[in-house]
Amino acid sequence: MITDPAAFPAPPGPAARVRVRATIAAVAFLPACAVVGFLTLFSERASGCVLEGGDQCVGVPGAFWLHSALAAGLLWCVALFTPDRGGRSRAVRLAAYRVQLGCEAFALFAILSHA
Repeated sequence: MITDPAAFPAPPGPAARVRVRATIAAVAFLPACAVVGFLTLFSERASGCVLEGGDQCVGVPGAFWLHSALAAGLLWCVALFTPDRGGRSRAVRLAAYRVQLGCEAFALFAILSHA
């Protein structure tokens, strides 16, 4: 078993850059959901639900948020684990990163729409 770090080649610059950006976006997604969820408490419907209860309470976004979050997680894995094999893998990695950002934005908008 090789344990010398010098024996493993470092990923090239653009691949590492996309991987780091995808990881930052994935790690920042859950705190962003918490902040957006907190901000929705300032809406009229949510404050009425907290103060009065009853018909104004709508719950969590549900399946749309879950599917968007799962797709973002899967695309993060694609961006992270795509091997470096030329221009095609670079295009796949970059597309996965961009669609990951889109899925995360849709999930955040799903939280906002339930305010």
